[in-house]
Amino acid sequence: MRRIFCVALVLVVVASACTGSDEVAREGDIIVESGDTSVFEMRPGDCLYPGEELDEQVKNLPGMPCLDPHTHEVFAVWEAGDPDAFSAAADLDIGTYPGEGKLDDWAELACLTSFPTYVDANYFDSDLFITHLLPTLDGWQDDDMEIICLARTTGWLMASSIHCSSGLQQDLLVPLDTPPLESSTSEERAAAYLVPPDEACVATSTSGAS
Repeated sequence: MRRIFCVALVLVVVASACTGSDEVAREGDIIVESGDTSVFEMRPGDCLYPGEELDEQVKNLPGMPCLDPHTHEVFAVWEAGDPDAFSAAADLDIGTYPGEGKLDDWAELACLTSFPTYVDANYFDSDLFITHLLPTLDGWQDDDMEIICLARTTGWLMASSIHCSSGLQQDLLVPLDTPPLESSTSEERAAAYLVPPDEACVATSTSGAS
């Protein structure tokens, strides 16, 4: 049961392996210690630094607290065909494996629709790109039907969550003079989120998302 790392709206090379060593540690839903995070356990608010290249099929990716420099963040997890993902979601026939092409099209729309709600900014006004993970045929046959939506940078690093942010590089970019992070408290790690990842952005809704 492995997932294909697919890309929506941006093209990257996917080639070599990338996994960490130990599993991530969590406090509640927030990652507090870096390590491998299973693609079957990812949730919105998980920050990742998979590096420049990825396997086409992956089971684990390097996760970390959002306070640490990273390039990716999970912003939505959908069950394929979920009618709540977007208005035409029910059009996906999930009685049998619909094929990578149809899943990819469905995931692209589901992730694009989910982006403004999580980031509190219009996708096309942000400096982030959208990627997603799809279940493989083998995974589908084992009842793995989840689509994982991720936002990514174009190589620059961020050290805060994109949740309820502007989605702009100038607000998320790690300052060049930031010293390496050796340790942090629970309060500091939680402060990487303007709003906890499981809460709505009403308190910071200033970006005019649509």
